[in-house]
Amino acid sequence: MQLPTQQQFVADCLSKYWFTDIPADQQWEAAHFPLPQCSGEDDTVLLWSADHTVQGLLQSVELNHKCFYHAANSKDLLNLEKYYPEYLPLFAQLKSQFSRQQGKKTAELKVGWHAPGMQSKAGKIGGKIGGKISGKKSAELKLGVHARTTEQRAADGKKGGKKGGKIGGKKAGKITSAQQWQCIITGHISNPGGLSTYQNARGIDTSLRIQLPADLPGQIPSPIKAA
Repeated sequence: MQLPTQQQFVADCLSKYWFTDIPADQQWEAAHFPLPQCSGEDDTVLLWSADHTVQGLLQSVELNHKCFYHAANSKDLLNLEKYYPEYLPLFAQLKSQFSRQQGKKTAELKVGWHAPGMQSKAGKIGGKIGGKISGKKSAELKLGVHARTTEQRAADGKKGGKKGGKIGGKKAGKITSAQQWQCIITGHISNPGGLSTYQNARGIDTSLRIQLPADLPGQIPSPIKAA
């Protein structure tokens, strides 16, 4: 699909508004145009919600900068599915692209797990977590491809029940829920199920996580958001 420029799209929208009533499920929104709010410029144009979604995607393409927000993904998705389905592939592509860029920037800025001092803390569980852990240590620490699956953790719970005689599936589930895992892209910390929901909502591969040890002190600082 040949993408229009941001300026062409906005001009078409303004022309459309002269002879088309706003749909009942749409509302007027102030869209930052031609530059995003993070640029320091505050010029805006009033667009319908769905048009605002597409304008944000086109602005992201032109500036190679994420000009839409993960928090609005569900609304953007509904707008595109109903009014602009031809832009759905672009939406998915941009979400993946900017997630990868954010992960790279996190490493470059040394924030989250890459922050100064965090490597020494992580050393308590077997060394650096930034891709230099040996295969043997990865297996011992259950990181990356060696992370325990949900099925494996459930099996471990059953084994523990047999050994203890009184630990049932319900208690094993509580133990699993008490585990803390961290997204290595954003630094977000939650239990296994909660982190899966968080990552899926942001288009992040759910394998990009590490399990936090129960005795690791202090709160892990989250990565700074991209400008």
